[in-house]
Amino acid sequence: MYQVKVLNKIPERGLQLFPKDLYSIGDDFSDPDIIILRSKNILDFEIGPNLKAVGRSGAGTNNIPVERLTENGVVVFNTPGANANAVKELVVAGLLMSTRNLLPAIKKVSNIPDNIDDFHDHVESIKGEFKGIELSGKSIGIIGLGSIGVSVANTCTELGMNVFGFDPLMTVENAWKLSRNVNRIDQIDDLVGLSDFITIHVPLVEKTKGFLGKDLLSKFPKGSTLLNFSRSEIVDIQAVKNSLEKGILNYYVSDFPEKDIIYHPRVIFFPHLGASTIESEENCATMVSEQLRSFIEHGIISNSVNLPNTNLFKTKFSRIAIINKNIPNMVSQITSVIGNMGFNIVEFINKSRDSVAYNIIDFDASGQNQSDMINEIKNIEGILKVWSIPSNNLL
Repeated sequence: MYQVKVLNKIPERGLQLFPKDLYSIGDDFSDPDIIILRSKNILDFEIGPNLKAVGRSGAGTNNIPVERLTENGVVVFNTPGANANAVKELVVAGLLMSTRNLLPAIKKVSNIPDNIDDFHDHVESIKGEFKGIELSGKSIGIIGLGSIGVSVANTCTELGMNVFGFDPLMTVENAWKLSRNVNRIDQIDDLVGLSDFITIHVPLVEKTKGFLGKDLLSKFPKGSTLLNFSRSEIVDIQAVKNSLEKGILNYYVSDFPEKDIIYHPRVIFFPHLGASTIESEENCATMVSEQLRSFIEHGIISNSVNLPNTNLFKTKFSRIAIINKNIPNMVSQITSVIGNMGFNIVEFINKSRDSVAYNIIDFDASGQNQSDMINEIKNIEGILKVWSIPSNNLL
């Protein structure tokens, strides 16, 4: 029985995918096989010896100690694209709120006195204060063309905007999804210089902290709008504040409130609502549950942030999964142990990513005890984790 520890409220639609005869789901396991979470901070949690996988029901993993988990042979999954539509819709809402002056207009209407004479005439008289602009014909630059960036780009073309995109690491899969009406730009300075609106959709990693700061903001056209639906740390807030005061930025729209500018009249903050829709949360929960099951039951890795995507077609033979340091001579040592103990390898796949490698090995056990073989593999220097995947999971 595999133990699944749930650290946030996860939709039942996802959790019910775990068969009750194979998985036990709860929030009080001390050393589970699997952890599922959303935004719960586990940066300092103790990694137990049984832990095999952490599933993030969402895209960002800055609340998860990915490096430490990797060193312990634990696979970290996320759900890229599952929340793309929800975030895209909020970006569009941010664009409309910044161009049509919706917030001050709503506030003005809500403050109309109850006893005012000629109510309708008064309403007509105040609308001129909030005259805005249309998105059609305006230019938007999109930094980061992952699942969310591509979705934003395609929708903006449908709104009649001139769309520019920048992403030197764009995947082939996302390139196929991108509208042919989106203009790919090779230099980020050129992109911001061409754009009335700039929206950023990149992951928070060490290289992107403070990525959008004073230097890049100085290249923005005067009166432009910056939208941040990635993470707060990607943007230098002091630089944003200075740009607002100088008129470089007309609006800053973000899903991550900051105390320093929360009351600024040209700032629109949402309380991290990007993926907060029923549909998005269910999509993420379903996706992460399916990925975790494929990994636990078959050894298949899909959408991991720290190990390579790996798939080996199911066979009727015994299967083990191995995570090891990506150093020379590991494969030969592993296969030597298996062969010397009388097991015949039927299928074998080995893939690496940065400092670690992952192996799925199918072998003919012919009724032999695998425990001694697995223990011998564990004793090889550089092995991080090895476990047996019961053959009945492969049928």
